[in-house]
Amino acid sequence: DSGYYTFSGIKAMGRLSFDPKAFLPEGIFSKEDLKIYSELSILGLKNYPVDNIKRNSPPYYTKLSERMPIMVGFNFPVCGPALTRILGFKLLDLLNGELEYWQNPYPNSFRATYDFYVPLPYASPSGVTHDNLKWSFSAKRNCGNGFSVIVQVAHDHLIPESFTFVQGNSDRTDVVLRHGDWWWVAKTQFDF
Repeated sequence: DSGYYTFSGIKAMGRLSFDPKAFLPEGIFSKEDLKIYSELSILGLKNYPVDNIKRNSPPYYTKLSERMPIMVGFNFPVCGPALTRILGFKLLDLLNGELEYWQNPYPNSFRATYDFYVPLPYASPSGVTHDNLKWSFSAKRNCGNGFSVIVQVAHDHLIPESFTFVQGNSDRTDVVLRHGDWWWVAKTQFDF
């Protein structure tokens, strides 16, 4: 009985960042270099104990730790004045790496909500689960006049926007599930 669950909930989030350049000599690193940041979210404070639910019902939300993605990121020192002087040119404007750990037993999906109008996690019929450790690396280079090129390689939560009028539905589940799955993208950005 999915009536036991509700779409309402309380989410909590905390962010922390640290910039060690305050303790280092000036003029070596750029504004974005060496920044370390972290984020922790709790996606719903309420547990739904198994004892209160029929045994043959859909997946459960029983542990707070399974609803807590923890992320940490770092901006590598690739664009500071010191490195630019050594190379004779500016290599990049930003090189960033992020790691996320999320002990969620269910694939990242909004399929049950979208297809069946119930606030339940989607348990894949094939039993496929996702990799708990996700990562992403991105690089940005400003090319002048507000034009930038960005490249990203990742093993993260990708739900691509795809829709066909023949099928009448779109992807609703993370496609980067298993260890070893990854994707990449190159894109341009115009600032004005």
